[in-house]
Amino acid sequence: MPPLFKKQNRKTLTEIALINIREALESGQLSPGERIIESKFAKEMEISRFPIREALRILEQEGLLITEPFKGFRVLSIGIQEIEELMTVRCALEELAIHLTIKNITSGKITALENIITEMKEAVKNNDKEKVLNADLKFHEALCHFSENSRLIRAWKPLACQIRICLKMEYPLFTTGEDFVETHEPILNAIKKGLGDHAVKILHRHIYGALDRIISHFNES
Repeated sequence: MPPLFKKQNRKTLTEIALINIREALESGQLSPGERIIESKFAKEMEISRFPIREALRILEQEGLLITEPFKGFRVLSIGIQEIEELMTVRCALEELAIHLTIKNITSGKITALENIITEMKEAVKNNDKEKVLNADLKFHEALCHFSENSRLIRAWKPLACQIRICLKMEYPLFTTGEDFVETHEPILNAIKKGLGDHAVKILHRHIYGALDRIISHFNES
């Protein structure tokens, strides 16, 4: 018997609100420490406050918003301590992901990672910073997915938006976009050769190099 109902691919109001608010956070339209006014968001998106509130709760779970008693939601102020904590957890997860990915490596996975780096290079040529950052995040997310460890993926996924905000801080600190992209190829080359420990060392330098650049920029500001 055929199914009674067709699958609906339309986004829910909560998903629409989540996409809009996340983009505003990533782009800097919502500043660190800024108070979230649900009624204003609902009016601008022309939806009720309920899906707005649901989206805000999801972003709070992702660590992008905080709740203050009797005041509601506020954008998290990301300082050096928060970035250090984020990078430490991220590095631990991605190091494990590399070892598991090498254990489960296939030619298809290698090709997928190569294609993502190609995306980054094309985005640099087109001077499209947003696509560069999207591809960067996609590369690291792919490493986690290719580990084939569902708990690792679920642990990394909520960090993605915070990682992207840090990438946005880091990208202008490179001399050229090509320099930014080139930090990924040594990781992939080590994975191709099955050199897990070496790939992890490169990843460690990659992530903590980003941390050092961001901290230096903070200190100079």
